[in-house]
Amino acid sequence: MREAFAENSRDETTKIKPLKNVDEISIFLAGNSSKAQIVKDIFNDYILIDELIEQQAAKIEQKNNAITDSESKVQKIFGLNADEMPKFKIYPALGIPEAHEIQKARGVEINPNDLAAPTGKTGVAFGLLKCRDSGNLQITHMTPNTNFTPFQFYIGRNKKRKFKTIIDKNTRLGVWHSFIDASNNFDILYTDLPEAVSNTMDVQKARRIHITLENYDEKLIVFIRAVKSNVLEYQVAEDIEDFENPEKLKGVEPCRIVLE
Repeated sequence: MREAFAENSRDETTKIKPLKNVDEISIFLAGNSSKAQIVKDIFNDYILIDELIEQQAAKIEQKNNAITDSESKVQKIFGLNADEMPKFKIYPALGIPEAHEIQKARGVEINPNDLAAPTGKTGVAFGLLKCRDSGNLQITHMTPNTNFTPFQFYIGRNKKRKFKTIIDKNTRLGVWHSFIDASNNFDILYTDLPEAVSNTMDVQKARRIHITLENYDEKLIVFIRAVKSNVLEYQVAEDIEDFENPEKLKGVEPCRIVLE
């Protein structure tokens, strides 16, 4: 969600606001697994729902903005202050009592004993039908963006035992990024966990590739780039401009890594 808002709000044609300017976000649960108590527990652990928001906001103000770990989880992920956080509305999956109450309040006739009534599973199918190109709902596709790579991983390095993201899932293919000084060895960390985007994820959650350079020079820099959905390349150069001049690279081909 953070990536989708960040990338698309920069494009004026999408008319999408930056996340800090969004007042409210609605989340519609679908699929039978969304009925599980663990899903509710995770939402309650990460975000402040409906009327709880005002209570938590008052609590934060009383603490002189001393936010506890549980209250700040989603703020860290989104990179927002407490007063910039949008409110969240969670709509339950169809077919459960909570959903029935909402439907009744909106004037929808509900028969709990109707075996043909939509459930969490059929709700997905109905939603897909309504959201198709010829459906009656307007859909704005925020991600994936066809201008960006369908890269599967977050690539980063260890910074104070936190995962520092260098390449994310919205990074363009074939673009070189400065990674680290070319010492005799270094680690490339990678993961598909979305919390990596916060730059606060514990490095122990990431997978690690150890690289040893035979001829190293601390004046040189290791550059990396994504070239396919699961393929990474690294190359050593003095400056990123060297990639525009093959002679400076002395014919050395980039090293390729397939991520699994």
